[in-house]
Amino acid sequence: MRNLSHILDEMADEAPRIRDAIAAAYVRLSPTRTAHRLYKTGDPDAPDVIKDRNGHVALDLCRVCGRAESLLSERCEPA
Repeated sequence: MRNLSHILDEMADEAPRIRDAIAAAYVRLSPTRTAHRLYKTGDPDAPDVIKDRNGHVALDLCRVCGRAESLLSERCEPA
């Protein structure tokens, strides 16, 4: 039987793909809003504070306006 740590690692590996799919759906459903450009796993300039222990981007952060998570429902306007 797999241990909890192994299961959590597998879930962390899937999180970026799921997050990207949700972000893409949000952009398609909100054509009147200026879309945020979120950091993605593998972006060399992604801040370490938004990455999980495996180096994957775990928190949504807009590279243009600097808004994160719950503030992404607001219009993207450069800071």
